[in-house]
Parts: sequence; C-alpha cells; structure tokens
Amino acid sequence: TFLRPIRFSHHGGAFFRWLEDQKDYNFGVVCDKDLDDQGVFNACTELVILPGHSEYWTRKARLNFDEFVLKGGNALVLSGNTMWWQVRYSVDGNKMICYKNEAEDPELNKTLKTVNWTNPKLDYPIVESIGLNFDLGGYGKKEDLGWDGFKILTTSSLIFDGINIAPLDILSLPSDEYDGAKLEFSAETSLPTLINDFGFHRYELFGFDIASRLPNSNGAWVAFQRTDSSGIVINVGSTNWCHEDGIYGVDSYRIQQLTRNMIHILKDLESKDSVESVFN
Repeated sequence: TFLRPIRFSHHGGAFFRWLEDQKDYNFGVVCDKDLDDQGVFNACTELVILPGHSEYWTRKARLNFDEFVLKGGNALVLSGNTMWWQVRYSVDGNKMICYKNEAEDPELNKTLKTVNWTNPKLDYPIVESIGLNFDLGGYGKKEDLGWDGFKILTTSSLIFDGINIAPLDILSLPSDEYDGAKLEFSAETSLPTLINDFGFHRYELFGFDIASRLPNSNGAWVAFQRTDSSGIVINVGSTNWCHEDGIYGVDSYRIQQLTRNMIHILKDLESKDSVESVFN
C-alpha cells in the first residue's frame, strides 16, 4: 500500500545524489504510478531515464513507454530486473497489486494477471520494449564464471568517447541482478554475438558478463532501435549501475563518465548521422 511509505530503493539512491551534482541537467522525477499517464511521456521532450531496479510495471505503463519510443523518444535504462512483473493498481489508487501467482489472482482478463511479463498468456515480451530481460539474465554476485562487471566488446560508439577502456577490458560492476540477451558464443574466441530475434532495425552489444541462474544466464549492455524512425533505447541491464557499488564504486570514474555520455548522446540526437554514432 502507498499509505505505508517505505525507504527508496538502495539500487537507485546513489544515482539521484550524483544527478543533483550535475549542474547542466534540467530534470523532473515521476513515480511508477505516474507512468500510467501518457501525458507524463508527452511532456518529456528529450529523454526518459529508468534508474535502479524498475521491476513492477502495469500494462498501461508499458504501452505508454513503448508509444513514446516508437514516436521517436529516447530512453536510458540504468536498471536491472526491469519490467519483470506485471502489476495493477487498486481502484482508489492506494495499492499496487501483484499476486505473483496466476491461480491466486482473481482477475478474469488473462492479459492483466499479475505474473512475469515473460508469461506467454500476457502476449507482451519484455525484450520488445527494452532489448533485454531477466529470464535471459540472472544473478551477478553469486558463484559463476563471470567477472563481476562487463567484458567490453567494442568501444567505437560515442558512448565510449573519452573513456580509458579497450575491448576485452572489464568494467567493474558487481550486480545483484542482471537482465540478459540471447547470445551465441564463438567456439574460437568464446565471445558472444547478439541474436536479433525481434528484427530490431539496430541492435548492438557493448559488453557482457556471465551470470548464475540458468545455463545461459548472462548480463548484457545493449542499445537498440526498433525501426528506422523510432527512438533509441540504451539498456545497461544491471541493478547496480546506480548503486553505491556502481556509480560510486571501484570503477566510479568510468561509470560516471559513461553515464554522462549516454545522457548527452540520447538527449541531443537530431539526425541519422548522430543515430549512427551510437552504434558501430
């Protein structure tokens, strides 16, 4: 219930502290429930940022987000485990409803059941909206074969402008939860190729980590454009980018500069040439 306030998510708090120190940004803040109002997106002229651990989404909020992007709006997902559960709000607006069990949920409309968005009955894949999902991802801090951060695959995007990092370097980012992508690994190099099952116009993998949960669990950092006229979504796929472990962690200088670069690139995109600069 919204009548019993809780502490703000520790996965996002450090980001807002950092953001307030950036003197050249003019930003507004909305809560999850506000995302049900298309007017919130209509009022956003440059960029939508999802920080921290944006896990619970209504169908209306997702539709609004997708419409914003399809009409040319850009989004920066600095979150992990994003859009994992469908929720509803009570009629009086005071409760977020999530049964997490299809059989226990009394809702008759199967597309509104409060279960994972990966459930085929909801007919609304997460990857379609943000390029990644937790079903392909997993846990970053548990025992696995990864590096507690992203192994960088390419630095040719303007995202890496001025960053002292090279392909195969590790960007330190210990992550509680990762969103992942469908990857195919080379037998020769052990490096992955991104599988574009949704036919995105552009789809780029900047870095990856090996996660624990399922045999192919991974963490992925991607950018994609659904059509040649839609906006661009950059998704870092980690719950901890905006955490103390990330934006103020061991690799804080690089993560903060990467964050600035992604924000500036996405809010200033004006031409096809500038769009190309995001991708290889």
